[in-house]
Amino acid sequence: MDDPKATELDVLRDTWARYLGYANEVGEACRGVLPLSLVHASYGLVGLYVLADAIHKGRRASHRKHGSVAERRFDIVDNVADTLLWQTLASLLVPPLLINRTCKLTAFGLGKYFPPAAYPSLTPRRRALVQTAVGLAVIPFIVHPIDHGVHFALDHTSRVLSGIIRRKYFPVPSSSSPPLQTPQGSDNQQQHE
Repeated sequence: MDDPKATELDVLRDTWARYLGYANEVGEACRGVLPLSLVHASYGLVGLYVLADAIHKGRRASHRKHGSVAERRFDIVDNVADTLLWQTLASLLVPPLLINRTCKLTAFGLGKYFPPAAYPSLTPRRRALVQTAVGLAVIPFIVHPIDHGVHFALDHTSRVLSGIIRRKYFPVPSSSSPPLQTPQGSDNQQQHE
């Protein structure tokens, strides 16, 4: 299905706004030096970003050509669900967990190899700053592998199911028509890369 909107700039994924999805990773990295309320606020900011992206994808799907009202509804729900699932994994769950564990591992390493008794100049505040620096330094290296990993997982699970449902209930009318592509395998895959 030719979709002029597929080549359109995705404001929430192809511009500076995408960095809002990383706010909780920064919050996790800074957990040792920031008040806990700011760490939680970073998750709230990412939650709002995820909801905005899902609404945006649903609205884009609603403006596409559809063979029926049912197909339009399915396309909207499918795009919103795929976006929520992808963003939940790629923005809200996996990255902060990795950053949190990296900071904990850094604290463990500092305690084991630089014990406070032997290194009194490495105060608890300085140790927290080292953990934060390591956590922040890791962020650029985990973004693309996580995004690709989440795509791979969804391409082999929920997107397969969505394609099966789409083909069963909304078959292509004739063999002369181009094959109907699922929005996840084409549109969303390109947006996340």
